[in-house]
Amino acid sequence: MGGIYKDKTQRAGATDEAMRTLAPQIEKAAASKGVTGAELRIGSLDTRYGSSASARGLSIEVGFVKDKKVSSADTTVMDYQGKSAGLTSTETATGLAKANYSRAGELPASASAAGSDALQKARTALTKVQQTSDALAAFRKGDTGPLDELRAQMASGKSSPPSPPVPPRRNTRSTTRPLR
Repeated sequence: MGGIYKDKTQRAGATDEAMRTLAPQIEKAAASKGVTGAELRIGSLDTRYGSSASARGLSIEVGFVKDKKVSSADTTVMDYQGKSAGLTSTETATGLAKANYSRAGELPASASAAGSDALQKARTALTKVQQTSDALAAFRKGDTGPLDELRAQMASGKSSPPSPPVPPRRNTRSTTRPLR
């Protein structure tokens, strides 16, 4: 973990956290006469948040060797901060072969609220783009009403959707020029 952090304080914090995470495994290994070594591997940890979002990060796997093998029961998986990945025994067993672990995660309530706020902002922005597109299309057809309304809206600083459509006004400018 020392290579991940340049800041000594962060490195010390991650190392302390890793030692706390590994303490039960180390005690178990110390009490067992069959442990002949330890294996460290860097792997990946995928966290799925429902069906449409996921995050992938580094994992650090520490497994104790018994009879020249590492079993999932003797393996601890941590994130790069030294915190336990919180995997079930089945998730650990499934990911052990390739050091590619996967788990289901839940977004915190604050993330959900932030996501809803971001979604609302995106919808508002798309509505404005659609209004502008519609106003320009109407202007190209000679109707200046929607564009005038959009200009007035922007000048007043309002971001609300336009009021019901106004009867079209014809553009009085000529769109053709006389031939000479």
